[in-house]
Amino acid sequence: LNSCKNKVSTNPEPVVPTPFISPAGGTYKEPLVIIMSTNLDGADIRYTLDGTDPTRFSILYTEPLFLAEFTTIRARTFYGDYIASQAVESVYNFDIPIIPQFVFVEGGTFSPNNGSYSVTLSSFYMANYEVTQVEWADVMTGNLNEIPTTPIGSWGDPGVAAWFPMFYISWFDAIVYCNRRSIQEGFMPVYAKSDGTVQ
Repeated sequence: LNSCKNKVSTNPEPVVPTPFISPAGGTYKEPLVIIMSTNLDGADIRYTLDGTDPTRFSILYTEPLFLAEFTTIRARTFYGDYIASQAVESVYNFDIPIIPQFVFVEGGTFSPNNGSYSVTLSSFYMANYEVTQVEWADVMTGNLNEIPTTPIGSWGDPGVAAWFPMFYISWFDAIVYCNRRSIQEGFMPVYAKSDGTVQ
């Protein structure tokens, strides 16, 4: 008779699939919005920004990340008592040009009005100082929108001088200024007015 051997079958514990990080790591010339995802419904993505392996107590991914400086992201997927996924890593470098007389303002998400809604702003550049009256006149002279090239106001005027800030202008006046200045400096204008709103 042939001897029989008992066979013991073992089922390995399921392992959670790794998360996805987009866009891929690399060197970029502008700030990025980083999105993480998983194809396992109900799973959590936990991540770190210092190169260490994420644990169940690391930062929970809930919304896109805004990056504008060197960052190492490591992320893992967690699901119940399953074995957590392997860590995935993306390293981001930034070569953002420095624009003279401008400062870089990093975008982000904030929740005003006691968190009743969220507002997301993209990163942008802003001039170091307010637009002076002479700067305004240089750009706006010859405009076809009948926008004054010098301040027009009443009591309480800040004063009229070439180096003083421009004042008493409307939001739409400012949009025309931005578009005209973009054209003068070789850029494509980006603002448009439609039905009383700016796009």
